[in-house]
Amino acid sequence: MMVWEQKRERRHYTRFGAKIITTNVVKELAMAGSTSIRINQDLYEQAKQDAAIEHRSIAGQIEFWARVGRAALDNPDLPVSFIAESLASLAEPRESAQAFVPRSSRSK
Repeated sequence: MMVWEQKRERRHYTRFGAKIITTNVVKELAMAGSTSIRINQDLYEQAKQDAAIEHRSIAGQIEFWARVGRAALDNPDLPVSFIAESLASLAEPRESAQAFVPRSSRSK
């Protein structure tokens, strides 16, 4: 797989004429099947924080949020926390899964 970096510099001007220069380093993977999108900087920073906590990439965190949101829209009767936990559990390796034991059989 081929990886290359491309620097993109953009000049922005605020309402008051202040110049802001942003430089993005974009790593592109040949045949990776991904698409670049623009998102709000605040959303990006929140995704960055949550990704670090959840041990995901930033893109993986945004994809997870998108899957949760889509499932929540498709199932409005389910709590969002239940949907998020269910999707997270599906992503865990089967080897680390623990079998469900009902409370009634634990006490015996």
